Amino acid sequence: MKKNVIKVLLNTGVVFLFGILWVAQAAPTGQGDSTQKSSAIIASRWNDDVHEVTLFDGTILAGTITAQTSHSMTIITSDSATIRIPARLIRTFDDRPYSVDSSSVFWKGNDALSGKGKAESSGISPGASTNDLLSALRSFEWKKRSMAARELGARGQGESGTIEAVAALLGDTVTESSLLQVPQVDSSAQAKLLSPGLEAAKALGKMGLRGYDELARTMNSANPLARRHAAFGLGESHNNLCVPILIRALKDPDPQVRAAAAGSLHFSEAMPELIKAIDDNDEQVRVGAVTALGRIGDTASENALAAALGDVNPSVRSAAATALGKIGNKTAINSLAKVVNDPESSVRLSVVVALVMIRDTATVPPLITCLKDRDGAVVKAAAIALGDMCDSRAISPLRSTLQTCPESVRSTVDLSLKRLTEIPFLIGALDDRDTLVRHNAEYLLWLISGKKLGNDKKIWTDWFVSHSDSEEIRTPEPRMGDTAQLK
Repeated sequence: MKKNVIKVLLNTGVVFLFGILWVAQAAPTGQGDSTQKSSAIIASRWNDDVHEVTLFDGTILAGTITAQTSHSMTIITSDSATIRIPARLIRTFDDRPYSVDSSSVFWKGNDALSGKGKAESSGISPGASTNDLLSALRSFEWKKRSMAARELGARGQGESGTIEAVAALLGDTVTESSLLQVPQVDSSAQAKLLSPGLEAAKALGKMGLRGYDELARTMNSANPLARRHAAFGLGESHNNLCVPILIRALKDPDPQVRAAAAGSLHFSEAMPELIKAIDDNDEQVRVGAVTALGRIGDTASENALAAALGDVNPSVRSAAATALGKIGNKTAINSLAKVVNDPESSVRLSVVVALVMIRDTATVPPLITCLKDRDGAVVKAAAIALGDMCDSRAISPLRSTLQTCPESVRSTVDLSLKRLTEIPFLIGALDDRDTLVRHNAEYLLWLISGKKLGNDKKIWTDWFVSHSDSEEIRTPEPRMGDTAQLK
């Protein structure tokens, strides 16, 4: 019965399996040709309601975004195809890099996409003149000051009067507790409006050498808040001339300045000093240092980061796990596996995310261990990761977890289990007599696995069996349409 339903869905071109929705007039063909584009691309990409999504295989889709989560995006193209795309398959959104971490930036209602929305929400009219923006820098409303600084930075090179006016905000005292973490991440993908001091620092980093010089001078200010903001701005300038200045700032008497400097030192030549900063007595400095090492991505820092997994502060341990994931070296798997039972759930969740970023079959055993976690968010993340990896060693553990997990994560575990157990049906459909069924099966296999193996059933079967130690998979399910076995 189940196989018959799937067969009907494939035949009609309406597929809703494994959390992937594909409603199309016909299945896409020629998937290997990275130059092909959806016919929807004919629509104006600059229309407020039309956005362009590029997948890792080169396929380009354009249309209206109707829904988005951290795991997927749903788009309706101009030819009325409704597609739910897993986030892991998206390379760019409107020509900007797309990632799970920053996916919320690209929702069309978000300020990051709609310049008009950003300006209006802060009280600044679209296309405001430079003089209007300079006046807004002196506003009593902090959001207006922040937005004015951001807009001036977006315009690039500024005149001396503009640079001086923006620099005056470096000592702005408006802060939020959440913004204390901002210097430790790359804010280029952030939609959230930062404090006036941070937006001013970021703007100066975009204003060429004169903006850079202003930031460098501010590092000698007697005001520690201005120095902290300036350190952040120097990192945002992506100018490696700032490295000696920021290294000196690692010895600043103010720990927040040291933290900002550490988080901004995402330059390979600063790696030795960052490794030393992991021993700083302030936890935010240590967080900044391990975060910067993750951004540098050099495997030479792996031992220091692995040691930081044992830090007394959970924020440092969490940041160290994330940094190891970003470096992506599979030699870190053993170190991460040792902390899957960390007492803090935030650390355990970061470990799961790090294992996902490494994307190696050796991560399967520790991810299976995470299915037994007492925190639902960790279980959910591990289940999603195991479903994405298409490794049949996870089938039995997922089934066991499905029987015992809380209601809040049951649907996620069930979805991952379906992805692992129903792949054989799609492989069997690759030689179906119906062309539409074959094309849809091939496309769904790519969506599920992320693999571009064409429409050869034997190649897919060999790949699937190679991922398994399970006898269940070594005896494949019958293909849809008749009783033939996968061969």
